[in-house]
Amino acid sequence: MLLRVLRSPRSGGGKLVLGVGLATVLAMPLIVALAALRTPRWYPILDLAQIELRLRDIGSRHTPLVGVAGRIFDDSGRQGSHPGPLGLYAIWPAYRLLGRTAWGMLVGAVTVHVVAIATLLWLAVRRGAQPLVLGMGTAAALLVLGYGGDAVTSPWNPYLVAFWWVVFLIAVWSVLCRDFPVLPVAVVAGSFCVQNHAEYTALVVVLLALAGSWSVREVVRERKREVHGARTARWLAVASIVGIVVWLPPLVEELRHDPGNFSILLDHFGSPPEKTIGLLRGTRLLLAHMNPWRLVTSAVAGEFSGNFIERGTPVPGALLLAAWAASVVVASRRRMRDLLLLDLVLGVVVVVGVLSLARVFGPVWFWIGLWGFGTSALMLLATAWAVLPAVAGRLPDWRFGHARWGPAAAAAILAAATGAAALQAAGTEGHAPALSRVLSALVPRTTDALEAGALPGGGRRGRYLVTSDDPVNIGFHAFGIVNELDREGFRVGMEPSYRTSITPHRVVRRDRATAVVVLVAGAAIDEWRHRPEAVEVAVVDDRTPAERAEYRRLHDGVVEDFRRAGLDDLVDTLDENLVITSLDKRTPPDVRERIARMVVIGLPNAIFVTPVDA
Repeated sequence: MLLRVLRSPRSGGGKLVLGVGLATVLAMPLIVALAALRTPRWYPILDLAQIELRLRDIGSRHTPLVGVAGRIFDDSGRQGSHPGPLGLYAIWPAYRLLGRTAWGMLVGAVTVHVVAIATLLWLAVRRGAQPLVLGMGTAAALLVLGYGGDAVTSPWNPYLVAFWWVVFLIAVWSVLCRDFPVLPVAVVAGSFCVQNHAEYTALVVVLLALAGSWSVREVVRERKREVHGARTARWLAVASIVGIVVWLPPLVEELRHDPGNFSILLDHFGSPPEKTIGLLRGTRLLLAHMNPWRLVTSAVAGEFSGNFIERGTPVPGALLLAAWAASVVVASRRRMRDLLLLDLVLGVVVVVGVLSLARVFGPVWFWIGLWGFGTSALMLLATAWAVLPAVAGRLPDWRFGHARWGPAAAAAILAAATGAAALQAAGTEGHAPALSRVLSALVPRTTDALEAGALPGGGRRGRYLVTSDDPVNIGFHAFGIVNELDREGFRVGMEPSYRTSITPHRVVRRDRATAVVVLVAGAAIDEWRHRPEAVEVAVVDDRTPAERAEYRRLHDGVVEDFRRAGLDDLVDTLDENLVITSLDKRTPPDVRERIARMVVIGLPNAIFVTPVDA
């Protein structure tokens, strides 16, 4: 059966060689980014630290059965996680083989992307001639360039599905083209997207329903024709079994807990706690994420420390949508059946995507709707597929030597995009490099101090509670402190309110801790130094004099603008929590930009260890 899957009647040796060659070329920017991240050592924070904690649990009695924690809460305030652990399981082999290091986690993420790109090209080989394989490779190259080195090496769940979303769309298209052995691939790719990020649920469910109904229709036709072997029915059964297997862990979790994670997800999305953004804003958001220009400027991915909220003009996306709609007309007139089926898949994504985004509530973070970029790359491919042959047929001489100018142009775009991506990847610093440098200064000193046993807590026999007093990053890198101390073998965790984020078995109640490790930032450092019970073990301030002066100037300007607008309460919260202040609906956009810059600059950070009863 496996040989029959790999050997498609429409694939030849030339296409296979081309696909392998393209996969190798497209992997080069990712490998360059990994090499850039090898040294200096990168330290994960926040979600990335939480992901590594879960990776470290795989194979133990705490093996994760659901995904990482999300902005998901039921009516009682219990936090939920994204639906499943497939992304964690996919990263784990490389992570384990490379000694459970943070860099090994990045290698695992790159492996996931490379496998997705190879699968995408394999599907293209099954679907058509060499120009289609080349066109699919070009679309993938644009995505590699658009996401950039930091994103394509990141194990963060919104980025981890970047290429698997495109694989899913092409797999569904292949099923519509009656390539039914691809059904299990569609199920795995779609499940991978949903389990990593809940926002893919409606899109994947609708498209899998389309592929499933298409398959059932073929089964009925085969039975009517009395086709021997019921080939489609077998693949439908295989896909169903695969679906059950990949969803078994979260189903087990649902049965073991009350409420289970599925119940929390249904409560959260079924009864939104805030007003949804509506169809108009949902459409604008989709068009902003379909901006093809961002694919060639490495501007797809955002950063916690900068672009908190998605911004962008919908005009380029609207122009792409219009061009694609015109290409559908061309494809219809030329009776390009396979292309029209791809257009059907893309049309379903647009309609369901807008309806899904219309139900978004709360802050519209930059990662919501990232699937729009993969969709736009395929729209570019579909538009070129319809338009280029029509244009070429009108030219008096559209062959240059023995090569068609269309494939030659695609090869040139692919080479340029891959080369630009490799150059960009050489400067990859990893997620939140400034906070990584902070941890590189704080963690070794903290570890040495706790190891010595002279501090409150009892050395390695102790149980440490990690907290933070941080107005800038609201404790983002406190998760990094937990992750690094856990890596070193200390019993360490956070308070029960972080149960879902930090994993339940790492909850440390204050009455059961032997000492408290406190991450302190900014002016509060001097306050902590005056506490006789607190022992300072590490401090770092790597800001330049110019950056310190800029931070003071920005701070004073924001305070002045708030007071001028009568927002004195925001003046009080500014020094307590920059992020929450910037997200306040009353904060003007220009002030939000300045606060974002303050977050980037940061403040000095220190680690204090205190007795529990201090």
